[in-house]
Amino acid sequence: MPGINPVSASAPDVSALVRQALLDEVWLTPKPGLVDGANSGSHRDMDLPMFLDSIAAIGPWFSTFLALGREHAGRGACEMLRLIRPAGIACEQAMYQATHGVNTHKGGVFSLGLLSTAAGRLQEQGKALTASALCSTVSEICSGIVERELVAARKASSVGERLYQQFGLTGARGEAEKRVSDGAPARIALLAGGELPQTSPA
Repeated sequence: MPGINPVSASAPDVSALVRQALLDEVWLTPKPGLVDGANSGSHRDMDLPMFLDSIAAIGPWFSTFLALGREHAGRGACEMLRLIRPAGIACEQAMYQATHGVNTHKGGVFSLGLLSTAAGRLQEQGKALTASALCSTVSEICSGIVERELVAARKASSVGERLYQQFGLTGARGEAEKRVSDGAPARIALLAGGELPQTSPA
């Protein structure tokens, strides 16, 4: 995209890593109740070929999220959701077109789109792509999202909004907004491929 400076040749190919993560997840077998390499689990409306079609459709969009993160790295983090939302909607539409209306990766588009955006932002700012930095950047980008999109919603128009109104669950939005100091060590450890932190004995 115009105006984006080239990243270091040693920088990781974030969009390729995202696509590989999606493939690794669906091929992981066994996953009781979920679509995997052996069967469709409890799902009657989706199967492995559909997931592969979905990944092929949404995969290219993570390069767009990465580029948007880099292009707008000089803007405030609170502006980023507005700037990447059109790409997120288009990515979801590509998924639905590939799956004939079945939601295979809406959560993945949200979470991995945010992480890709955060990665681009950090790259452009010359910062290391550590798990902690990625989680902190996503938290900054999503600051206030629960208040704006769940608390203020008068009528539930999505499953996430309905679950919040019925049970107070903040779901993916709440997890994305969490600060590192609010209990994200476990999330960071998992992202980094490490072990869960041990709690201190009482």
